[in-house]
Amino acid sequence: MVNGYLSSDIDYEDDMADAFWVSEIVIDPDLGSFLNWRCQVVESLIADIREAVRDDAFVSVIPSVDRPTSSAWYEGSDLAGLAKAADFVEVCFYEPGINRIRGDLHDVVRRIGDAGQLRAVLRPGYPDLTDANAVRQAVDILVQAGIKDIGFYNYGHLRTSSLDWMAAALETAK
Repeated sequence: MVNGYLSSDIDYEDDMADAFWVSEIVIDPDLGSFLNWRCQVVESLIADIREAVRDDAFVSVIPSVDRPTSSAWYEGSDLAGLAKAADFVEVCFYEPGINRIRGDLHDVVRRIGDAGQLRAVLRPGYPDLTDANAVRQAVDILVQAGIKDIGFYNYGHLRTSSLDWMAAALETAK
């Protein structure tokens, strides 16, 4: 699969590449085994770190910044495994809309089993949450799900209005 692609001059459209990739994973048991092994290696490394740090320190891991979060396996991160190995899983909900955040959150909680083990990161500006109402709704969705720690990314790229949106959303979080 990989060698054939690299020796070709074809550039696949995204939907085609996704379909071809899923087909390979389903059909090739060795590829699936390799991908699972890779996730186990990452989980084991996180568990080793957790064991090595002092008991009063928390170990948090960001599984991916790829969207949706469940695609973290592309990078060797199994969400359920990371949740077992670390104290917190920090999910970057970098999504251009509330419905996508809600859907991603639902899937992440389904995979790890406990929203209390999640920390969330939002991007309150272009291309994600582009107005005060969207930031407020996103914060409300996360808080209502049981997430207590919410961060924002990237202060160096945000407009002053985004800072106001963040403050207002946190102030009125339900």
